[in-house]
Amino acid sequence: MHPNKANFVQGLHLIFARWDTFQMAVKNEWGGHQSGEKAAWLLQTLVEHFDERGRKVDADELEDILLQVMANEFNAMLEDGSERIVAVQILRLFEQSVRGETTFLE
Repeated sequence: MHPNKANFVQGLHLIFARWDTFQMAVKNEWGGHQSGEKAAWLLQTLVEHFDERGRKVDADELEDILLQVMANEFNAMLEDGSERIVAVQILRLFEQSVRGETTFLE
């Protein structure tokens, strides 16, 4: 991936902690009793995806992943557009991490 992977992972946790719909899905166990494990799995999957594809990942691809996971794993059909906002935040975080910037974490 890149030398600042730890910052990227930390930033991902912040993004998902701030995503209200995702937090409601996990807290209210929309994905069943394994909702917490599914949340951790999604974050790990995203890290691995960026490990493999890096700058080739785009917002549409991330948005599709988020929509699919929310629907399939948490039984949530997103209609608020938050998946696009989160996808863009993740891409911005990745670019900052690659450049060694930590402004997203502040």
